[in-house]
Amino acid sequence: MAEHSGPTGERYDLGRLTPSSMVLCGSGIRRSAAGAETLETAAGAIIEYLQASLWDSASDQPASVLIRLYRTVSFARLEPDLQRFARLALESRKPWPEMRCLTLMATAGVRPEWNSRHESTAHRAIPLPSAEAVARLPMVSRLVSQLGVDAKDLVGPGREAIIENEGRPSTNVFHVADAVGSRFVPAQEEFVKPMNVRSVVGFGGQLGVGDLYAVIVFSRVLVNRATADILGFLGSDVRMAIVPTLARPLFKSEVAERPPLSKRVLRVRG
Repeated sequence: MAEHSGPTGERYDLGRLTPSSMVLCGSGIRRSAAGAETLETAAGAIIEYLQASLWDSASDQPASVLIRLYRTVSFARLEPDLQRFARLALESRKPWPEMRCLTLMATAGVRPEWNSRHESTAHRAIPLPSAEAVARLPMVSRLVSQLGVDAKDLVGPGREAIIENEGRPSTNVFHVADAVGSRFVPAQEEFVKPMNVRSVVGFGGQLGVGDLYAVIVFSRVLVNRATADILGFLGSDVRMAIVPTLARPLFKSEVAERPPLSKRVLRVRG
């Protein structure tokens, strides 16, 4: 049930989610991203909304330690600093323009440095050069599999066209009920244990063949499978919220680099 308080005016108790509450939350997701000029802007609005709205009623604080939204982006479309990040992660292997990278588009959390994608130190752009490389990343591999994506599609050239679910379940969910000690949740000593992360839930799917989007929630509330499946309903709302941005720039920096409209018009006329 929603409680009307807090920065968004809506709170949903993560320990007692219902399908009807997720209908309301999904509407809030779509509303928060309406009119976004870039995917980064839409993603930021969605993640900020979720961080403020998913609540732990027992402690009266956000249920999530950290929430992030990722999308696969070809190496050629990454910002220069993200390209440098991906190159370092590849070590001796050389990137190519079509190589997909699982790219952090937005982040929100209980620490100030977790509220800017630029402050991430380890997971800003994860290169995916091959299915074998995906398999060597336990969390990414399980996320991809549980969201119904074939790793071969993920690392292949893919298609730009938006696809439908093609018979896949409408609630594709990545779920780790007990995060402590799980090989599917990295940074156990640096993050999971000190921040009391109890469960991890991811939801999302495909925008095109191998074009993955995913929201990952690191929860301080224990989330069972039934609750994870209910939370997974939001995957379709996130998809609806970001689809309008797909023909627009990915990053805010791309908009900032464009000249004002008046100058562009003069340039064309001149």
